[in-house]
Amino acid sequence: MSSDDDLDQTLGGRAGLHFPRFLVVAARDSQPIKLSIFGIQKLVACAIGDIKEAKKLRNGTVLLEVKSQSQADKALAMSMWVDQEVEITAHRSLNTSKGIIRCREF
Repeated sequence: MSSDDDLDQTLGGRAGLHFPRFLVVAARDSQPIKLSIFGIQKLVACAIGDIKEAKKLRNGTVLLEVKSQSQADKALAMSMWVDQEVEITAHRSLNTSKGIIRCREF
């Protein structure tokens, strides 16, 4: 584990300003990802380290939840998973939060 990962984990992942915690992995040829979830977890662990979670979605893509900025950067740089070309992008809605702030005095 690198010193950046250590710092991110010590600070609860807040060392960098903002980074995409949730990433979507899709095959470039519009086919579902061929690997099983066990193969995906092993591949990701070897390539970028121990991540928080990996899930196979019904539409054939994979959702990754990373722990640190350095893991996100490594994942976003990947273009091949075994023998399948992939595109990794930040999830469109899970990386943001939305809410309403109310104050009774106004």
